[in-house]
Amino acid sequence: MSDGRDADGAESHHKSFQYLGFDIEVKPKYAKGDYHHPPALVQLATPTTAYLFRLTYQGMDAAATVMTEALLSLLADSTIIKVGVGIMKDVEDLKRAHGAHCCGDGTSYLDLGHLVKTRWPKIQRPGLRNLTATVLRFRLSKAQQMKNWEMAVLTPAMQAYAAADAHVSLDLLASMVA
Repeated sequence: MSDGRDADGAESHHKSFQYLGFDIEVKPKYAKGDYHHPPALVQLATPTTAYLFRLTYQGMDAAATVMTEALLSLLADSTIIKVGVGIMKDVEDLKRAHGAHCCGDGTSYLDLGHLVKTRWPKIQRPGLRNLTATVLRFRLSKAQQMKNWEMAVLTPAMQAYAAADAHVSLDLLASMVA
């Protein structure tokens, strides 16, 4: 796990992959009208490794920026397709928080939810948990989803959840094109 400053090594590792699993986590709104929080975590996964980049967390220096040039470059790289479910909202959230140049023009982001409707038209709820159960035949726990992703230290369960969220998108893509 990284606070974003370690993206240099991750970027060179990711350059050898055509597809990366992608997701973000945001501190949830706990009450109606609550502030819309910026992305707290970016998750990127190769078939063997998940990278978790902390963007904001309690106790961080307010003047610090963890959206480094290397991470921006990786997110904007049009030669690497970032795949996930419902990720266009994630792209918009990142752009809102880190500028219009973040994530490039968005064309290198592939929302698997749209492909599902073509490949499996009978699937009614194309969310990540339902797709994982229906297509991959295993249960993806969402127990950590409503946790505070801006906590100073993420629990091991939160880290495992975040890594699995990014990894499973690659497994879904492989099933769709098989």
